[in-house]
Amino acid sequence: MLNTKELKEEELCGKRFFIADNFLLEPDAVNEAVFTKLGKIHHIEKEEFHWNCLFFIDRRKQVHGTFAQQLHDFVKEVWGNVEPVNQHALTNETLLFDEPFNDPEKDWWRPHTDENLVNIVIYMNKDAESCGTNFYDPDVYWNYRYFYGKEHEQPWIPKNDLKRIKHVEGVYNRMIMFDGNIPHGMNLTKGKFINSYRNNISSFYRHGDTIY
Repeated sequence: MLNTKELKEEELCGKRFFIADNFLLEPDAVNEAVFTKLGKIHHIEKEEFHWNCLFFIDRRKQVHGTFAQQLHDFVKEVWGNVEPVNQHALTNETLLFDEPFNDPEKDWWRPHTDENLVNIVIYMNKDAESCGTNFYDPDVYWNYRYFYGKEHEQPWIPKNDLKRIKHVEGVYNRMIMFDGNIPHGMNLTKGKFINSYRNNISSFYRHGDTIY
């Protein structure tokens, strides 16, 4: 189910970074199986105040079975000494409403960290290279003091406030695996994903022997 022949290792912010194109042997079949039905609205019951479903829609669903297990086995083999946070993988399904609130020309979608976790992301949209994943300068990020709410409460951060150091294009069937301590977030461009969802598959892994 997985093609690892194109796996390449790089370095980002002094940490390991992996990338592979044509990662799934049958990406169209996976796309149909995973994304034919929409996921549930994400975190709407956990956040007292949010903009989800008002200016954008953020959905998730769990991906179980052989696919998730193969993903976990792959990450363990490549990264080493990790265990999945969940036995399932997850989708990210994002739709932007055509509203002035959403202005990706001047704002970044909420940069964040997944501390002490390894992240894997597989891009599942065709013709969406401009909307991959951004990585940000950690020093600037950790000195930024204007996060006052959760992602769905304060989703946009002015571009002038943070320094992007890398954008990995969201090429269909591309996989990236990286240290979640590096500040990151999805890249969005004007006019994209207002009539269809930005879809990817992700999973998270705890690792025990890396010291920060």
